[in-house]
Amino acid sequence: MSVFSHQTPRTRLVWRNLAEWLDAAFVLEQRRASYLKNRQRLLHVQALPVSLIWDERAEETLQRALDLLTGSSSGFGRPLRGQREFSPHTPLIMAIKNRMKLLERQRDMDSMPDGHNSRHRFP
Repeated sequence: MSVFSHQTPRTRLVWRNLAEWLDAAFVLEQRRASYLKNRQRLLHVQALPVSLIWDERAEETLQRALDLLTGSSSGFGRPLRGQREFSPHTPLIMAIKNRMKLLERQRDMDSMPDGHNSRHRFP
């Protein structure tokens, strides 16, 4: 887990992990509509390091982050198709999905007894 705090540019919002990043996103979403709010939302997405996603162990938090970044109901959603090439959302979404699959696989492996044949197929 990261012990360093991160700050969203052009705001006073500080966060240390993905759950706090989501809380800060909620705070940004509650602000009144303006050009600055739209800019701060984009900067908030750009400020999220992929390492925080890989440090996260709660699948619910990862799912909330995925819903926020892929949903169209908030201003945090990724751009429309054809405009995503250089979007900061793409590597974050990929990292979240990969982390969720890894956690799912670990949970599945933990549920198997030690002598189970499937435990030895994958390192």
